[in-house]
Amino acid sequence: ETRRHRRTSAAAHLLFKEVHRRFTSVGFVYIKIRFRATYRLEEDSKQSIHVMIDTVPALRVGGNDGQPPATKVAKKETDYWNGFYSAFKVAVPSQFCAMVATEAPIDRPFVEFGCGNGRDAIYMARQGFQVFAGDLSSTAIRGMQQNEEAQQQTTNKNKKHPAQFVFCDVSNSNDVQSLVRQAREAAADHDNSDSNNKNVTLYNRFFLHALDDEQEAAFLDALADATIPGDALYMEFRCSLDAVLDKEHGKGHFRRYVDTKKLIKLLLGLGFTVKYQITGQGMAKFKAEDPFVSRVICERL
Repeated sequence: ETRRHRRTSAAAHLLFKEVHRRFTSVGFVYIKIRFRATYRLEEDSKQSIHVMIDTVPALRVGGNDGQPPATKVAKKETDYWNGFYSAFKVAVPSQFCAMVATEAPIDRPFVEFGCGNGRDAIYMARQGFQVFAGDLSSTAIRGMQQNEEAQQQTTNKNKKHPAQFVFCDVSNSNDVQSLVRQAREAAADHDNSDSNNKNVTLYNRFFLHALDDEQEAAFLDALADATIPGDALYMEFRCSLDAVLDKEHGKGHFRRYVDTKKLIKLLLGLGFTVKYQITGQGMAKFKAEDPFVSRVICERL
C-alpha cells in the first residue's frame, strides 16, 4: 500500500509539472488541480489517476469581469480613495501595526506612506511615537489634520508628539524624501542631536499593491535615496497568491498583486537587507476575507 501511495504521489507531481508548463506557456497563471487515485486489489493492476483541472486566466482587469482596472488612472484613483476614506470609519490599528509597535524603537520617528484614514499612524502616536504620515487622498489628510487639532485642544493638550499628516505623492521623489527628512529633523531637534545620524522607522501597509510598476520603482528609489544605514522598513501587502480570492473592498480601483520574490530582489539591489519575511493567510483577515499577504522587514545597509 505504501508503494502504491508513493507511485501515485510521484505520478501526480509529474502531471502537475506538465500541466503547469503547458498552461503557463499560453498565458494562464493560476492552475488548480484536484486528483484522486483509485486502486484494484490485484497486485499487477494499474492504478488510474482522475484529474480535474480548473484554470484561472491572468487577470484581464478593467473589462466586464468585475475586476479592478488594469491601467492606473491618476484622477480616477484619487476620486476613488477620497470617496472611500470619507466613508471608511475603522479606527482600530491593523494587526501588522500592533506587531510593529511592540518591536520598533520608540525613540525613532515613525514614517508612514499611504496612511489612509490614519488608523495605524494615530495608534502609533498614542503609543508615544513621533509620527509623520502621508497619503495621496486630500480628503483623508484634511480629516486627520482636523481630528488631530481637535484632540490637541481637548484631551491631548500635553501630548509631546501629535501626529503630523501631509499630502504625499510617492511617485514624486521630492514628496517621499521631504517626509523622511521632516521626521529625521524633528527627532534631532527633540534631543538636540545631528539629524544626519537619526534613524527612522518607515512603514507602509496595504499600500504597495495600490501602486503600478512605475510608481513602485519611483517610490523605492526615493526611499533608497532618503534612508541612511540603520533605518528600518516595514511592509505588508497583497501578494500574487491573493489574485484569485474574493475581496471585501474595491473592484473600482487599481490593484496590483506583488511578486514578493521580485520585490525582495529589488530591495536588495537598492541597498536594503531583509531581516524577516513571511507570506500566508491569517495575518490580515477582515470579515469574510482572509487575503494572502506578505510581510517584509528590511534594514538599510
